[in-house]
Amino acid sequence: MCVYIGIFILRFGLRPFTLWKIEKIGLRKSVIFGALFYAGTYPILAQVDGFGFWLIAFIVYYALADILYWLPFHAYYSSIGDNDHRGKHIAVRESLCALGNGAAPMLGGVLIATFGFIAAAFTASAVAIVSTFFLRDLPEISSGKSLTWKSAFRDLDKRGFFLFAGDGFSYMLNTFLWYIIIFLLFTEFATVGVLIGLSIFVQGVLFLVLGHTFDHGNRQKMLLYMLILMVLATIGRVLFAVDFITIILFDFLMMLALTFYSQCFIPSIYNLSKRSHNRLWFSLFSEAGWDIGAIMALSVSLLFTLQSTFEIRYLIFLNLFGIFFVGGILKKYFHKSELSK
Repeated sequence: MCVYIGIFILRFGLRPFTLWKIEKIGLRKSVIFGALFYAGTYPILAQVDGFGFWLIAFIVYYALADILYWLPFHAYYSSIGDNDHRGKHIAVRESLCALGNGAAPMLGGVLIATFGFIAAAFTASAVAIVSTFFLRDLPEISSGKSLTWKSAFRDLDKRGFFLFAGDGFSYMLNTFLWYIIIFLLFTEFATVGVLIGLSIFVQGVLFLVLGHTFDHGNRQKMLLYMLILMVLATIGRVLFAVDFITIILFDFLMMLALTFYSQCFIPSIYNLSKRSHNRLWFSLFSEAGWDIGAIMALSVSLLFTLQSTFEIRYLIFLNLFGIFFVGGILKKYFHKSELSK
């Protein structure tokens, strides 16, 4: 937890530098460079063995790589997307991502168990590098009108910051912490990889089912279903998920909840971004909110885990604070959007 707190603090501090760099070389080149730079994180991570040079190198490199990739990616993606069909576009993207994201932990778990971390790291790095070949024909686009820090603080929609803050808080408790708990239960990388992979595959299929729902209304109902499913899945994970069968059961319920959540959250963020004066600056402030939310969640978790008698899985209950915070903002946004039609 301390490592990730350090990463997010450093990531937050490096954002002004990456903003300047991206504005200088343009969104298209930044997306390609960010993907290539990100590929270097895996070989560095494979060298980490306790506190030392490689751990510090990973913290610094990963913090920089994360923002060099995600900041231009979000700005570029929101710029080229169509707000009226954003839900369908996100569904297709997330389903395709699920194919890779679902296979990755399965293959990674097997590679680690059989050949060690080095094999998994260089395989992941090679795949990331090859993926950039498909980005060469991306068109160059503008992120929006030129802004200063003063005008950006004054003019940009602040909802992106708060939505990402709630999302970061929830994610670190609901996903990151859950993977730690699964590993503590099973200790074998192959088993953990299979569990994570199955969950992501299920989510990919569910995305396709909900793809058109966001674009055709009923967003308030989607939000309500998400909140109900999230509460049930969280209770199940904390109180009843103790073996392979029950973990699979409540992971399926959580993936269903997260699909509803993502189909409400991601299209809304991109639509807000596209309507903003500058998509890059909007993404900068929004992702800074994610850093703050993640730091808060990890700091609270660290304080609780210092108590030897406290069981770590109960911290997952706290993710509901982030979920309901995001849900409240989205509810107002959907209601306002419906009234404006």
